[in-house]
This record gives sequence, structure tokens and C-alpha cells, in this order.
Amino acid sequence: MNKQKRLLLLPQTGPQGAASRYRVYQYVGFIEKAGYLVKVWPAVDDRIYRLRAHRPGAFSKMLWLLSRIVRRKLAFFFVWRYDVVLLQRETLPIGFPIIDLMLCALAKKVVFDFDDAIYSAAQEMPTWQRWLSDPARIERILRRCDLVVAANRQLAAYARRHAMKVVVIPTALDFAHYQQFKAVKQWNGKIIIGWIGSPFTAFYLKFLFPVFANIARTHAIEVRAIGANISENVDFPLVCKPWLLESEMDEIHAFDIGVMPLTDDEWSRGKSGLKLLQYLAAGIAAVASPVGVNRELIRPEQNGILASTPEEWEHSLLRLIEYPALRQRIAVNARDSFDHSFDLQTTAGQLIQAIDSLCK
Repeated sequence: MNKQKRLLLLPQTGPQGAASRYRVYQYVGFIEKAGYLVKVWPAVDDRIYRLRAHRPGAFSKMLWLLSRIVRRKLAFFFVWRYDVVLLQRETLPIGFPIIDLMLCALAKKVVFDFDDAIYSAAQEMPTWQRWLSDPARIERILRRCDLVVAANRQLAAYARRHAMKVVVIPTALDFAHYQQFKAVKQWNGKIIIGWIGSPFTAFYLKFLFPVFANIARTHAIEVRAIGANISENVDFPLVCKPWLLESEMDEIHAFDIGVMPLTDDEWSRGKSGLKLLQYLAAGIAAVASPVGVNRELIRPEQNGILASTPEEWEHSLLRLIEYPALRQRIAVNARDSFDHSFDLQTTAGQLIQAIDSLCK
């Protein structure tokens, strides 16, 4: 009788964190059905994640970093029991990656998963943090891993310079769940322009504040930011709501227009387009920055609109507001054009096949 294969998952956070939810937790059931005994050991649990997200400050940041260090170190004591260990991202964003290298040394086989351009993070750090950082920390980790799973081609191109075996498995969602969801829209006399994310990424939305203010002078709009915690005064109707798993689908389907603004830099070009995927699957007309994977997902004027400058953003949003037929056509095309290589049913099989390849 074959011994049951054991897999240890080391996500960065609990399921409250979108990256861990979509890159790790949604696969647990599929992996268990494939015959694996699975243990999940997050570096940060949901309580600390919520504290860090909703009460940013020195205390919550210290607790966040301390949890990552302690819980990843505790994994030293049992990592050797598993046939394969999946490590989601690095333990710390600065310093020599001694914890990650120790995990690689103690584990039988290691899969490293990442969905952001974490190798470029030092460029955005304050000077004092750059002094503490090890510019080659991600390279050191990749060289010690048996398999690297990258969320898109840009990340994979970087990984292939340092790792022997790299596969691309995009961040995916359960398209069938979106198809089955029955949305009930309540018209309140305003066009709802929506964004979904976290307090850590809300700064991208602020790029559009002047655009929203201009539009609000002549059109009835409401901007909804799901998962953001924006306290500053703005010149347009803004509603911030906490992200909740049980209400996520209702919130997205309430949007008339979805937006995904990004800056055009190396970090943003490494992003996985999750917001845009959600808008497409939900049949929401979307406007997005032509950065990274967004270029692959959007066919301009067919299933969405790409906009770079504030002027382009304002023009694009006004067209969708003023021409309901255009908005409806793009919304229908968005769902019909959903690329099923980003469907959970597809990527689950790819991930299991990749893990299986290490157990032979």
C-alpha cells in the first residue's frame, strides 16, 4: 500500500489576505482530493492581519513582522516530516533570508510561490530600509527551491534566471461560482464606480480622485471602495466598506463600472490582475491601466477599456456613464470573453501536477 503523500503549506497570511486566499487556501480541497495529507501553517493569522489592515501603526507592524518570524521559525521543528513544502513568498521584505534558506535546507522538497515583483520591493523602500535589505535575497531563495510557481510571465522570466524549474500558474478564481451567482441590482439614481482591494493597495485608487471629482460635478456617481479605509475628505461621493468574504460577490455585482488603476512601474507590472478578473467574471464593464497582465485580459472597446492618463480615465469613464448601451455591451462581452486559463478548475490541475512532479 502506497504511503499517503504529505504537503505542508506555508502561506503568508490567513485566508483574510487576498494573496494567500487565492494562491493557497482555495486549492486545499483540490489537493486533498488528489490524495495528499495537507497541513496549513500561515505566517500571520487573520487576527493580526485585520489589526494591521485596519489599525496601521508601529505596534501592528511590529506584531505583523514578529509573527512572520516566529511562526516561520516554528516550522523548522516539523517541516522535515512532509514530502513537499509550499512556501508562499519570503518571510521578511528586508535582510538576509536566513529563515527561508533554513526552511529550504530542512525540507525534502520546496515549492516557492510568488505573485508580486517582490524582487523589486527594495527600490520603493526608504533609504534606511535599503541599507538593511539584501538585494539578492529573492535570488538566494529561488536557487534553493526545487520548483518555483510564478503568477505571470514577467515574474517567471525573472525566476528562470535563478531557478532550475519554473512554471506559470496564474492567480485564478472560480468562474462557475460567478456564473451561478444571481445578482440583484438596486438602482439608487447613481452610477456606481467600484474598486475592490485592501488598505495596503488603496493608494492606487487615489490616483483617480481628481478624475472622480471632475465627473461628480456634472454626473450622479458614487465611488465604492471595498476593502479600503480612506479617511481623507474628497470632492465626490465616496463610500468605503470593509471587505467580507460573505458579501464580496454582492459588492462586486453592485458595481456599474469597475476600475483598476495602477502605476507603470516594475512592482505593478508584476501584478496578477485579480480585480480585473473579478470584474470580467462578474460581467462588469471595467476600465484599467494598461500595465502588466491587464494588457492580456482586456481587448480594448470589446470587453473593457484601457486608460493611462487622467484625461484618458475621465474620457473612458464618461463614455461608460453617458452611454448605457456601450456599458451593457462591454459588460456582456466581459463575461463571455473570460479566459479559462484563469479559472480555478484549470489552475488546480496545474498545481497538483507540479507538486506531483516532485514526489516521483
